[in-house]
Amino acid sequence: MIVTIFYVIKSNPTPPTPIIHEHKIVQNIIQPPKRVLVEKKICTRIDGCPEKNVTCPTCVIDKVWE
Repeated sequence: MIVTIFYVIKSNPTPPTPIIHEHKIVQNIIQPPKRVLVEKKICTRIDGCPEKNVTCPTCVIDKVWE
């Protein structure tokens, strides 16, 4: 009888149970605001340009990020 039990156990092995590992990664992606390089006319005089919409000799075109 012992031989029969041993034979049944040996002849019907249970398959190994698979080990499953789950890894969840959560990333929050923050995008920087979109900036544009713009050319602006800046007057270097303290009191400003004497006439509007006219380029005076003290005006400078400068590139500014907005």
